[in-house]
Amino acid sequence: MLANIKGLVDRLELSQAKAMMPLFEAISNAIDAIEEHKNGLQKHSIRIRLVAAHDLAHQGGDDAYILDGFDISDDGVGFNDANLASFKEAHTLSKVKVGGKGVGRFTFLKVFSSVHIRTVFTRQDKTLLREFDFSIADELKGADEVKPVTESPGSTISMRGMDSKFKGGWPHDPAIVAERILAHFLIRFAARSCPPMVLESPGYAPIDLHALFQSTVLSHIEERFFDVQGHTFALQAYRHRDLRSRHDMHFCANGREVTTSKLRDILPALPERLIDADQEPYTLIVLITGEYLDDHANQERTRISFQTEDEPDLDESLVSRQALNHGVAETLRPLLADDLKSTNEEKRSQIEGFVEQAPEYRALTHPRYKELIEQRIQPGLTEEKLDEALLHVKRGIEDSVRKEVRNVAALFETETFDQYQERFQIIAEQANELGKAELAKYVTHRRTILDLVSKSLKKFRTDNKYPFEKILHKMIFPMGLTSKDIFFEQQNMWVIDERLCYHTLLTSDKKLKSIPGLENTSGKEPDICSFSSVRLTYKLSSQC
Repeated sequence: MLANIKGLVDRLELSQAKAMMPLFEAISNAIDAIEEHKNGLQKHSIRIRLVAAHDLAHQGGDDAYILDGFDISDDGVGFNDANLASFKEAHTLSKVKVGGKGVGRFTFLKVFSSVHIRTVFTRQDKTLLREFDFSIADELKGADEVKPVTESPGSTISMRGMDSKFKGGWPHDPAIVAERILAHFLIRFAARSCPPMVLESPGYAPIDLHALFQSTVLSHIEERFFDVQGHTFALQAYRHRDLRSRHDMHFCANGREVTTSKLRDILPALPERLIDADQEPYTLIVLITGEYLDDHANQERTRISFQTEDEPDLDESLVSRQALNHGVAETLRPLLADDLKSTNEEKRSQIEGFVEQAPEYRALTHPRYKELIEQRIQPGLTEEKLDEALLHVKRGIEDSVRKEVRNVAALFETETFDQYQERFQIIAEQANELGKAELAKYVTHRRTILDLVSKSLKKFRTDNKYPFEKILHKMIFPMGLTSKDIFFEQQNMWVIDERLCYHTLLTSDKKLKSIPGLENTSGKEPDICSFSSVRLTYKLSSQC
């Protein structure tokens, strides 16, 4: 081979999550070999056979299915002289026109210790057999040796000895392996540009991948195009009937899936399962394609280059992943409006019920925040999670109101009075709604404190004794501390008198002579000693 194979393999970027990449690359090569016949994909086929590991555990009777490798057979043109020459070239350009990066086969050696190729091809009307091992040590030893046979053209590539660090990236269930193949080649299956393909596994029934596609993946809802930073992207959304799957978004390059992420990360409004017009549950598979993705996928097709959030100025030619996610979300929402209708109604009903016990969020039930709530709040949240989510939304609205207040104030010098008044009226309404919410929260908080104080003044039912003084103290003002020791929000002096909240210094159970400015006075310890700018002082004895 015209390269240092070990160096190429060592430099490959391949995480455990991408452990199935050799399978995908081998399938892709089989499809390419079939397409070279140019006589129709449906006249050919691909057979994938998973091979279990016969390790000590298996020999001891453990039936757990652990994958060791696989065989992929096709009836394509085989490794003819031209294809072998490309295979020998480390960074071959033979498949650039179909998106090939020229290094996919090196993932074979990254994951597996043994790769064997048996191929039959034609040369000048003769049918020949070529059989060899592909390895780091021997490279392509014996690949140039051929012998005549009477078989039909085709190839079988066998991989064995999976590296232990990649085993965690392979599903144990062949059905899930089949789903991963569908997801990776979804564009091809949807476009009917994939030959018949069957997945076999010991002890399991064969899986017809085209039949699986037809039964679990419905035609895309609709294709949409959208622009992000001067680049055009295409979005296709598919309904997936296999309810074991989640909502996924796939970024694809050159007809193949490159990265996958959770769709709910950019669309929190999605329930775990959507319901279509026929009341059938489904999950979404969203494909994103575009020239930008084709041009910026790395050579292993495991990553796409995006603008970094830390230093965007250094990558001005790159698209921001955040901006692309936003474009996907905004494009997808109108397509899902009908299917999300019942989900949004249930969500609003849950929030309205929750607001009865948390009135500080009542402002968020205003119609002007309807769309924001639908987009930002996940359905089916627990009360604790719903509280966190609503608080996050409320803070976002408060921040935007504060910014708008500054903008409106600046208009006073540049706009007409009517324009200023119109903008002021809108922002004043929003600020008033939020103010009422804060007041409701404030009143609720005070009611809670008063209830607790009332209980602390009563005898326990169990022993007929009163609570300790420190219990009451802690609710109003902790013993042995000053107003410099605790935050204002932790003080409830208003229970005694509202004016006590407005103090310069307040102490509790401190000797008077320990207070700055009273060093030469009494050693008595009043329960509460308050100093204010209006010279209001309270001294409550422990006998009160």
